[in-house]
Amino acid sequence: MHRDGVVNLSQSTSDSFFEDEGNSSPTLSEDGGRFDFDENLPKRGKDVESRYENLPEVTLSAFDETGRKEEDIKVIKQRRFSGRKPVISSHRANQSCSELTIDGVLGQLNGILGTTYPLDDTMASLLKSLMVKHPDFGTVFAYVRPLWYDDLSSIEEELRNREEEDRRMREKALEGDIIKDNEVPPRRVLDLYSYRVVPWWVAAMLIGLPCAVSHAWMDKKDRESVWTRNNGKQWPVFLPLGIDSRLLRNEWLNEGCQYVWVDVFCLRQEGGLREDLRIEEWKLDVPMIGFVYGEPARLVWNAGPIICYLSGLGRPLSSNVDMTSDRSWFRRAWTLQETSTDCVIAGLTDEETTEQLESLRADIQNAVPPLAGLSVFTTIPPSFVMRVLSDMQKRVSSYPIDRIAGFAYIFQGTQVPAYYKSQTEEEAWLKLWRVSSLECRAQIFFFFPQPGRGEQKWCPTWEQVLSEELPVVECDPTEKWYGHLYYEEEGPGRPFAWTGHCIKDGYVCGLAKEDPSVRVRSGELRITDGSGTMRTFRITANHQYPIPEDSYELWGTSGTGSTFTSFREPRALLKYWVLGHRQGTKFEKFSIFQINEEDERQRLIKSGLAQGPNAKGEPRLRIDLC
Repeated sequence: MHRDGVVNLSQSTSDSFFEDEGNSSPTLSEDGGRFDFDENLPKRGKDVESRYENLPEVTLSAFDETGRKEEDIKVIKQRRFSGRKPVISSHRANQSCSELTIDGVLGQLNGILGTTYPLDDTMASLLKSLMVKHPDFGTVFAYVRPLWYDDLSSIEEELRNREEEDRRMREKALEGDIIKDNEVPPRRVLDLYSYRVVPWWVAAMLIGLPCAVSHAWMDKKDRESVWTRNNGKQWPVFLPLGIDSRLLRNEWLNEGCQYVWVDVFCLRQEGGLREDLRIEEWKLDVPMIGFVYGEPARLVWNAGPIICYLSGLGRPLSSNVDMTSDRSWFRRAWTLQETSTDCVIAGLTDEETTEQLESLRADIQNAVPPLAGLSVFTTIPPSFVMRVLSDMQKRVSSYPIDRIAGFAYIFQGTQVPAYYKSQTEEEAWLKLWRVSSLECRAQIFFFFPQPGRGEQKWCPTWEQVLSEELPVVECDPTEKWYGHLYYEEEGPGRPFAWTGHCIKDGYVCGLAKEDPSVRVRSGELRITDGSGTMRTFRITANHQYPIPEDSYELWGTSGTGSTFTSFREPRALLKYWVLGHRQGTKFEKFSIFQINEEDERQRLIKSGLAQGPNAKGEPRLRIDLC
């Protein structure tokens, strides 16, 4: 048995497992490194959990951790945690490995995890490599715990491989100013058992996605910056005044969490030791916040709940939750993407009633109904984009660009714009639409009532979105949206294009004047057929933008998706229309209208005046957009 016990330790700023690797990123191998869900994770996680059932019960009390009496802690679940989990106290986590010596570190690991491993050459090599890089016991414990019950001879190799895989995956994900993969897991998570922030690849040995914490930051005067060993004192952790992170840990453990993602701990913050590294990390990490909270990912990756603080991180739930101030959870830009059907309302005290909690859960889901419940198994309704944009109009953010960045995951593109705080809002807005889903692009084309005032006419500028009253899209709650607006980056000229039904020459009348007394105006569409007979159809406009009486080229919805799918929505066939004029070979949008009456749509369909897909349902009409 080794008795050389003392290892030379030094403080590091790296997430790397090994002493000599630092923060450098190696050149990618040819095969890249996209992260794929490990099918063995559920089994490994269950096997490890079954071993934990035989461990002695552990208790973390508020008094032992902070010196505060439990009766003085208002939040019930912050008072204490008890369970058969290998959870260590904050004092033990902070113990110096050099003082413990290698024998002491192994002795503690054996005692906590219920094993009797000897200090042989394999164990000595593993622990030395960890102790050199990470000087406190909590971090060493965090790294070895996921693999402690596996073949010890392979732990070092597996840790190396997983770190390398994670590093390659993150480097390959970012190409220029675009994130090519919208399923990049978080860079770090907080391990509640060890009370340490660890790289994602450590937690990924046991779980799919972590529990996520949703909260609104307090005003600067109501928060403080704390330098903590949890994250190696790499950046300040911003907490509301009077909140102790050790009590937060109790609450999250009581919610059944093993790992959590919470921005103040896991996202490198301003004011830290490596501002240059923060800027680089934020390009990828900030847009991918949506992946942590997104319901599709949480379903597929078997994630835990979203823990939601409506009165500030760790603060007691107020009997009168703030719904309107600029610091309200309901009004912050970033919390828009955190709306969830499975959220757990946190900060509960002895005072809340069941009725109050049910009311708050309804408030959360009513904040943005299309988002609550949106999953990989559902299709967005026609009202989705306008509803989400309208909600964001009322929200605020610390940086103006954050209101645009907050849409990156919501708009469902397979790619996501990288985050650059220095770019203009209009630059970020246009970049967002280049990578958004085909369906979301089509909705803003068909439902925003004005032409864009910027580089693109089919899409409004961000200034227009913020300043204009957005229309309410009337549709059956079960109606689905399958319209696709294409983006061809390599194509000549402007890359956006629409494929659907077209009326080359239609005269629109009755919508030339605003009428504030009604929400929906009525007008007519007149079309002359091949025999010279004029056909008239009733149309409506759910906006006040004047449409001069004139002849226009009209493009309508086909109620279908791409040519590669069989999805159909008959209720959308010829229902939604964009009118405008040809500019050379391109179409310039002017405004929109709808044909809401089913009998009117059937008359138009039977007339054959709207050219569309052929008998096989394949689109034959396509127009490039200005």
